[in-house]
Amino acid sequence: MTASEGAPDRAAPDPRALLERSRRLFAAHGDEQGVHLCEIALARQASDPVEVLAALLPPLERLAATRTLTGLDVIASEALIAARVLGARDLEAQVRHLVVQADSMDLRARVFTALWDRFEALAGAGDIGACLAAGWASLDLAVALDDFEAAAVSLVRIAGCHEVAASAGDESPHAEAAVLCLEQAARVLLRAGHPRAAGDLFLEAARQPGAGPRSEALRDLALQAYEDAGARDRVAQCRVELAQAHLDSGRPREAIRSLQRALAVLEGPETLGIEVRVWEMLADAYRRSGDLSAATAAETRARLLDGGVEA
Repeated sequence: MTASEGAPDRAAPDPRALLERSRRLFAAHGDEQGVHLCEIALARQASDPVEVLAALLPPLERLAATRTLTGLDVIASEALIAARVLGARDLEAQVRHLVVQADSMDLRARVFTALWDRFEALAGAGDIGACLAAGWASLDLAVALDDFEAAAVSLVRIAGCHEVAASAGDESPHAEAAVLCLEQAARVLLRAGHPRAAGDLFLEAARQPGAGPRSEALRDLALQAYEDAGARDRVAQCRVELAQAHLDSGRPREAIRSLQRALAVLEGPETLGIEVRVWEMLADAYRRSGDLSAATAAETRARLLDGGVEA
């Protein structure tokens, strides 16, 4: 028997016990910075919102008294989520105020990064309630800071959380909420001067299962945003999706008009793939409308473009 085989198993060290011991040592030496950092780390080890807030109270009080920014990103992110989960809206507002008053772009970016990292961890753990709390806390902070981009990112993350919940079985309210969040994120990006990105989100909202009869209106919004951005490839793609919606609802003549307008913005060899699809869809739409001659011509054009027939 070797020495290692005969040695008793050692339990893994308890991180909280080690942090508490370190905090006491720092306190004994009068090292306030060390105590501060240990208390922040202890808060991150807490297992429920009440423990989180209890652990964060000392460093929060220290921040208010000393105006130091050390650890504010972690403190703020953890406190905002815990306060939101517990419904402690006054405390949540006070923490937001600390971040706003800090007046540091770098700090604000780190707070959002910490919030979104926490969001991802909660989503990975399947904690939908806490995940939504993190998303709404980051959205409220973005609104308080007039940060349109952060608000849009927060809304997209909230939408993703609703999508996960909808796929898990609680379909109706979450599916609709995902659409609303994506649409609102798109509107925020329009206001911020990002029409192409807004168009992408309008289109994503239109593709959601919860879009229902609003899908066509959302595609129209996407189309307008792409046109404002001068994104010809996206305009064509959007018109193709609108045409497919018209075909699916038995409106071939409307599909034809949409497809013809898609062809009008397609140019260059890089658009050949989508152009082939447009002509194939036109053939289908003409056939459904009873114009067999035009259907045959469109089908031939698609085959020519696709290299299936010699010119």
